[in-house]
Amino acid sequence: MNSIQKSLVFKGTAKQYVLEESEIPTPEQSEILVKVEAAGLTPSDWKIRDYYDLIVKNYPVMLGCDVAGIVEAVGENVDNFSIGDGVFGVTEIRDGARRFDQFVIISATTACKIPNLISYDEACTLPVGMLTAYSGLYADSPHGMGLTTPVRVPEGYNKYLNAPFVVLGGASSVGQCVLQFCRLSGFSPIITTASSEHEEALKKLGATHVLRRDLLPAELAHQISVISKVPVQFIYDAVASKDTQQLAFNLLAPGGSATFVLPIQVNHGRTDISIAEVYATTSRQHNAQIYEELFRVKLYEWLEQRLISPNRYEVLPGGLNGVIQGLKKMEEGCVSRMKLMIHPQEG
Repeated sequence: MNSIQKSLVFKGTAKQYVLEESEIPTPEQSEILVKVEAAGLTPSDWKIRDYYDLIVKNYPVMLGCDVAGIVEAVGENVDNFSIGDGVFGVTEIRDGARRFDQFVIISATTACKIPNLISYDEACTLPVGMLTAYSGLYADSPHGMGLTTPVRVPEGYNKYLNAPFVVLGGASSVGQCVLQFCRLSGFSPIITTASSEHEEALKKLGATHVLRRDLLPAELAHQISVISKVPVQFIYDAVASKDTQQLAFNLLAPGGSATFVLPIQVNHGRTDISIAEVYATTSRQHNAQIYEELFRVKLYEWLEQRLISPNRYEVLPGGLNGVIQGLKKMEEGCVSRMKLMIHPQEG
């Protein structure tokens, strides 16, 4: 195998994306090297410009988190993967990490084999959205709600029967995964906000009620109170704009829990609730156990049984060069219930 690969680098000081050559990394202990067949774009790939100082400290940095591909090499102590396996997982956002590469390193504890019925493209729609959803639900406070994971059968599966759950932004990649995990955890009703065009698809993923996202907050609150006579104790804000954050604080009952995918931007004045700002990196110790449980115990089975389903996707032309077009589309709000991705081996 050639030791040189192509990489798309975001050079933050100039806000430019540059195609460069880099060395293909070597997997260390408990790591695998993956030839990337599909790489997904996430909102964080363009929002990192605003939140960069919270994540990494030095430029250049390579972006891209969602990957699916073929195992090319394994490090020491890796017993769950072999060369040639199809896998998907998340690369790390850290100084010096490879981003939008043709070959990437993934931790063997947080990678999953791809079932035969799922393509590389479909598998690539899942990693970041799934881990963000999972962490925000099942990691301990203040990193998540601290719910009992459905991986732990029987105590986690269907544990929360008859408890209402509200997902703000159910059509997002994170929101779709939250809906599916809520269904596995037994929540009911599962209420989400989204465009009306997505209602049928979101109900297939687990939503029992889909409310129009453009409703005024007072109307949303009224409709939720009609759907559920039980006060809302759990809200996952997969949008986390100022408006949705304020809505979450207004809706949540005393003693409840809310998870947000971005830092809090409103002065809410609530001291009677639990608040989590989720950061779904696999390197954080608070995620290590629940992520390894998910990947090693249940995820492959759930995918085979279609209890967890991939998102819709669109493959952008041009290989690595397609990233720039895709990030622009996301920033301009031109993407809805759709995962954009590239094929790094092309071009």
